[in-house]
Amino acid sequence: MSNRQLIRPDLDDIRQAPAGGGRRKTPPPESTAAEAFYYIKQMNSGTPMVVVLNDGEQLQGVIEWYDRICIK
Repeated sequence: MSNRQLIRPDLDDIRQAPAGGGRRKTPPPESTAAEAFYYIKQMNSGTPMVVVLNDGEQLQGVIEWYDRICIK
């Protein structure tokens, strides 16, 4: 058996290393197609929807079609 020495990094190197968690940036919502999938699913099933406006007014109905900036 040979005596091997364990090589450890210096603690100063570890403390100075950036603490990046390695988390990926989340993609913008427009590029995930999740919103489009949701609207298509609601249109096909005819799910009753309620949209609450900023002043508290509620609009009730089903989604007939949608666009990037508009829902009918």
